[in-house]
Amino acid sequence: MGSFVAWFDRNIIDGFVNFLPYIMVNTSNYFQKIQDGFIRGYASKFLILIILSIILFGITFNV
Repeated sequence: MGSFVAWFDRNIIDGFVNFLPYIMVNTSNYFQKIQDGFIRGYASKFLILIILSIILFGITFNV
């Protein structure tokens, strides 16, 4: 019983606790890469997002 509790704590509980910072670090690294500091870059990414959203909306609701 004690070995199962130790395994559960080490692999499940600690694994979840260590997974959260991993997600945060990778998410922040991704956002650092897409921030280029140029307004044209932001505008083009925003335009692409809007176009993809309209396409997804059309596919989802058969418009």
